[in-house]
Amino acid sequence: MDLGINWFLLLSQIAVGLAIPVLIIGLASFLIRAKKPSKILVGFLTAWVIVYSVVFSLVSFFTFRSNLANFYDLFSFLNLLTMLWIVFLLAYYFFHVAKSPFLSEKERLRYQAGFLFFPLVVMPLYYWKFIRNEPVLTSKT
Repeated sequence: MDLGINWFLLLSQIAVGLAIPVLIIGLASFLIRAKKPSKILVGFLTAWVIVYSVVFSLVSFFTFRSNLANFYDLFSFLNLLTMLWIVFLLAYYFFHVAKSPFLSEKERLRYQAGFLFFPLVVMPLYYWKFIRNEPVLTSKT
């Protein structure tokens, strides 16, 4: 009995849905091990998320009543791209906080809660403090 379900399409969507988180986590863990280029890329992506959020909010506010269908088609693609970047950045920052020797357990929990509830504020602050200007460990002998 055919219920009108395209099983191939359904299975391919499930496979893609399962593969994307694995790829995001793999890329995030790779960039944690890489050095200078990854810092620049993470900084660019963090800045993009903030700038895009502000620009999108302002443009949406000022063009709320106008009929700009092509304009919103562009923004829908950029929204999708930005959401994927945010998921990648959250994975990257969570891994970085978990592996950072500079943070106590309380600080780790605070940063992780900040990433979840206030990502546009906490991600740039964490990037500036711990990724761009990486502190140096001093040994206590």
